[in-house]
Amino acid sequence: GEGGAAGGGPAGAAGVPAGAGGEAAQLGLADAGSNPAAFAMLLAPLATFVVLWRGKGLVESLFTGVAAAVAVALACGLVSPGGLIHIDAAAFRAEGLILDGMEGAVGIVVFTILLMGIVGAVQEAGILDRVVRGWRPDAEAPRRAELRIFGITSVAVIVTTHSVMAILAVGDLVRRAGHRAGIGRFRRANLLDMTVCTYPFLLPFFIPTILASSATAAGEAYGVPRVSALEAGLANPYSWALLGVTLAAIFTGLGRPEPGPYPQQNQPEPHP
Repeated sequence: GEGGAAGGGPAGAAGVPAGAGGEAAQLGLADAGSNPAAFAMLLAPLATFVVLWRGKGLVESLFTGVAAAVAVALACGLVSPGGLIHIDAAAFRAEGLILDGMEGAVGIVVFTILLMGIVGAVQEAGILDRVVRGWRPDAEAPRRAELRIFGITSVAVIVTTHSVMAILAVGDLVRRAGHRAGIGRFRRANLLDMTVCTYPFLLPFFIPTILASSATAAGEAYGVPRVSALEAGLANPYSWALLGVTLAAIFTGLGRPEPGPYPQQNQPEPHP
């Protein structure tokens, strides 16, 4: 009747999609749709950031965040211990949130393996090496040199689909070109970092946008709208703003020290 039309009775009134309550019960989840304790789950990503800030590795930090999420969820009663993993004796198999998460990652893992194969073929073909060798880093005006740094780094990160690999590929070239143009090492580092931190979160063939799309696919049962990798990138205002700020800083010279005389060609170049 009217309760069903309003969105499935009490569940719909609480903002929980019809049918989600049954799935949540099967997984051992509490009804977090109207549970203020669910806000405590924000401690999990906070724990990850804190560990990263303390200089730990990415994998260690992610495991810390996962452990914190499990501990907080159990402490707040958002999930039962059996909901994490349990044995279904009737079906002779293990079930639970942990295994569901592993199964949900199969697609992205396979895609990543295939993507790395394509990237490896491109690298072995020497495409990026030819692009890098095609630029002779002679002394030039700082703005022109920064545009070249931005351009060559953009090509590198798009070809390799990996920010660290892109920096390693063009780092030495950027150091020499920036030094000859009178660009300080901190500004060179900022240009590299800001450039490689934009495209992976904007273009649909990078891991971050694919992961974002995969995460929304896993939440369809709970009313989370499905978002494609392209939509995830287009709707990322932070990365678009970062790209705009990078270009604005290059064209306007914002934050660039006053240039002095260009270094001579035979002047020794400092190591980074």
